[in-house]
Amino acid sequence: MRITDDAPKQDAQGGAFYTFAIDARHGVDWMDEGEKNPWLEATITGCVYPATGAIFVKSGAQHRPAAFMLGKKVKPAEAQVCTEAKPTQVAGVR
Repeated sequence: MRITDDAPKQDAQGGAFYTFAIDARHGVDWMDEGEKNPWLEATITGCVYPATGAIFVKSGAQHRPAAFMLGKKVKPAEAQVCTEAKPTQVAGVR
C-alpha cells in the first residue's frame, strides 16, 4: 500500500484524509522477480481519515466503507468523502 499524499487533504466537511493506492501482482510466478507478471499499479484506491480511522475504498464512481471488501453490505459514502474541497467549500470557512 502506498500513501499518495505528502500532506492531508480536506473534504467539504473539514475532515482531513490521505489517499492511498494498493498495487497488485497476480499469477503463478508472483514471487519471481522477473517481468512475467509485472505489478499492476493502483489496483485498489481509496482514502483514510486518520482522526477517526475510517477507511474508504473506491468502487466505480463512489467510495464505500472498506468493510464492503469483506462482503459486508454497506451504503456508498457521502459525496464529499475522499474528495478534496476547494478552500471556499470547507465547512466553517467563509
